[in-house]
Amino acid sequence: MKIIKINSKGSIAIVLPKELKKDYGWIPGTELKYTKDLRNQTITLYKKDQ
Repeated sequence: MKIIKINSKGSIAIVLPKELKKDYGWIPGTELKYTKDLRNQTITLYKKDQ
C-alpha cells in the first residue's frame, strides 16, 4: 500500500487530480479539518489495491 501526503500549502481546498482520485482513497481521519488555520494542512492518501 503506497501512502502519499498532500499539503494544502496556503489554499483552503486540496483538489485531487482525477487520475489520483481513481487510484487513491482517503485514510479516515486525515481529511481536511475545519480549523481556524486552514492554510497548512496535510491529508494522507493511500493507494487502493486493485
